[in-house]
Amino acid sequence: MKPVFILVRPQMGENIGSAARAMLNFGIDNLRIVNPRDGWPNPKAKALASGAGSVLDSALIFDSVQEACQDMHYVFASSARERKLDKKEISLGEAISECKNLLDEGLKLGFLFGPEQSGLSNEDIAFADKIVFLNTSNVCTSINLSQCVMLFAYEWFQGTNSESSLSRTKNVYSSASKEEIDQLMKRLILNLDIKGYFWPQDKEKSLKLYLHNLFSKLPLNSSDIRFLHGLIRALSEERKK
Repeated sequence: MKPVFILVRPQMGENIGSAARAMLNFGIDNLRIVNPRDGWPNPKAKALASGAGSVLDSALIFDSVQEACQDMHYVFASSARERKLDKKEISLGEAISECKNLLDEGLKLGFLFGPEQSGLSNEDIAFADKIVFLNTSNVCTSINLSQCVMLFAYEWFQGTNSESSLSRTKNVYSSASKEEIDQLMKRLILNLDIKGYFWPQDKEKSLKLYLHNLFSKLPLNSSDIRFLHGLIRALSEERKK
């Protein structure tokens, strides 16, 4: 099993093609693209892929980060700048080590890469479990999209290219998928909304973002999700006399 690379709102077809080539150089062919600026398919991407056209042909296109991550058990978000979010930041080396362990357990995971101009938004990162922070020179902190993809792909290849990285499925059902967590969040937010929790109105967006970040950090499994659904149901129902 291999990680999924997710390009979020990429602006240039050339960068998509270069990213696909970098992925295939190191044995990764699972590409997802969220809302590409110039639409899809993109002939400029194919021109720069140079032998990696198969990665582009099999790429899945999504309208949102949420949809692209729903079947994932674990998501890492790449960043070259500090974030004012209560979410753990780890190095690329640490991420690859965790990646190997997760894949060995048969879990499905992805890496998020932001658009060229501004990188991932805080709303995008809310769907990730951890932030992968890349240290760069203070002279130039911005990293080209396809170059960032190559760094991650290379480190993954170096860190997992061994017989010990063969996947095992003994714990594949232990971790909740992003879709399970998303359904729980929708139910929780609906009930909180009914109770008037999101007040004052100008804080509604930040409160919901905080909830998404909170639940994305928790190591929930499917049993936890079922328990929390029951808890929400019990709290929302009228007490029987």
